[in-house]
Amino acid sequence: MAAQRPSLPAHGIESKGESQSAEALAATLAQALDPVQQWLGFTPYLGARLLCSERVLGSKGEVLDWRSFATADDIEKVAAFYVGHGLKEPDRSAGEVIYRRGSEGVLSLRPAAASKPPTCDQKPLANEMTVVLISRMKR
Repeated sequence: MAAQRPSLPAHGIESKGESQSAEALAATLAQALDPVQQWLGFTPYLGARLLCSERVLGSKGEVLDWRSFATADDIEKVAAFYVGHGLKEPDRSAGEVIYRRGSEGVLSLRPAAASKPPTCDQKPLANEMTVVLISRMKR
């Protein structure tokens, strides 16, 4: 019987196949621990707490990675941070702030009290005002 490899769902890492070299596993773990990789290429927001991380496979083979984080800072402070880190002025709609990076990357900010999907088992704490939702699609 082949040994099962563990998966690390909190970081969106799943074992593909029955064996993985030590070097490949080390590279995968390093990616999971790298803050920029964890933030799907967006600049990490200091002090934000990871709520959840998921990978969804689409019907046409596309892969959508998304993660949500919570921060005690208000939306306007977080929005100013991202404009200062190279993102263009965002779209604003119904209290949500949305940045698009090309056709594949999206970072959105919403009030932590909002109950819009996607949601996680892990909820923002009482002092956390903003949820940062990031996603990246690979075709």
